[in-house]
Amino acid sequence: MINIKKFPILATMFLSFNLLQSPLQPSVINDHITGSAVAPTALIAASLYFGYNSLTREKYLVKNEFPHAQAWYDYLTTKYPDAHFDSKLFLQKPKNSLIAFFLGKGADGCNWLSSTSHIYFSEEALKEISLIYKKVIDSYPLEEQEKDALARYEFALLHEAGHIEHNDASTTIATITGLFAALKGAEYIVPSLQKTSITNDPTDENKILDFPIQNKFYGIEIPILTLPTAVQTTQGVVFITALVNLLRQQSAQADKFAYQLADTDTLQRALTLFENDEVDPLYDLENQTITPFVPTNSNIEHFIQTVVDPIDYVICYGWQQTGLALRSNFVTRWLFDLTQNMKQEGPFVRAQAIKDEIIARERRHSK
Repeated sequence: MINIKKFPILATMFLSFNLLQSPLQPSVINDHITGSAVAPTALIAASLYFGYNSLTREKYLVKNEFPHAQAWYDYLTTKYPDAHFDSKLFLQKPKNSLIAFFLGKGADGCNWLSSTSHIYFSEEALKEISLIYKKVIDSYPLEEQEKDALARYEFALLHEAGHIEHNDASTTIATITGLFAALKGAEYIVPSLQKTSITNDPTDENKILDFPIQNKFYGIEIPILTLPTAVQTTQGVVFITALVNLLRQQSAQADKFAYQLADTDTLQRALTLFENDEVDPLYDLENQTITPFVPTNSNIEHFIQTVVDPIDYVICYGWQQTGLALRSNFVTRWLFDLTQNMKQEGPFVRAQAIKDEIIARERRHSK
């Protein structure tokens, strides 16, 4: 399954933030808050992220390990001068090193990602590109599925170039750091407004046991657990909402960069990035059928098949009808896509954007 994601930044930020936080105390709240973790979190995260790009070994340069894939990249550099591939490094996603392991955990399974000036493809993707493009170099005709594969990689490369051209990596780091700074400030404001503190002294009558202790906040009686819990919940909701919105916007702009530059044939073939049942479980759902079980000579296995077959049919039919209902409504479709991938628009939306671009080109050409 093909995914276009930028996980190193997020993996670094979230892990660094979690490492710097003190353990959550579920039953006792202390009104004393230690120093903010914003500065060290941002410093460590930025250092590790940029280290991921500056400490790349030469062995991961695509030209050293996959010369045919590099030849493909050089061809696209000439084909798309506005993508400025000549100012970007084409690299294999690092592995077998401490920093790469630490930051690459969240990127497992991704075929490519990008940073401030580097574009990374996975080893598997580079192997496939090399095999196909070697045929191009040797003047062998390509099969249709091979043309589709190269088109998908071409669109993905342009997408990642769009992230770099829009300076998305730096924007994301700045946004996350700003969100941490703003949200952590609430941890200072709320305790300063509270008048009651709770200690870890078991003899303290204010210690929370079986019931929350009432506390006044601007004259309103509120359980003392409510405010800190509400603040923490609000912090999480605001942070995730803002970050998801940023990443979705960045991805949409990178897609736009790609489909505005790519030639029409590439766009038509790149639709297979999004129009397949691996990326989009709701795609072509009406044509999915249940095939019979493989025949068996075993009476026990035949009995199991006889029992399971109607159950499996009912479950699959129910999922098919549910999926068709979800797909038929814009709101339910959007919510379903959101559950599948929060960081990008759904595959249906992304495919439709490409189709709209193709239609717009045809209209311009017909005039």
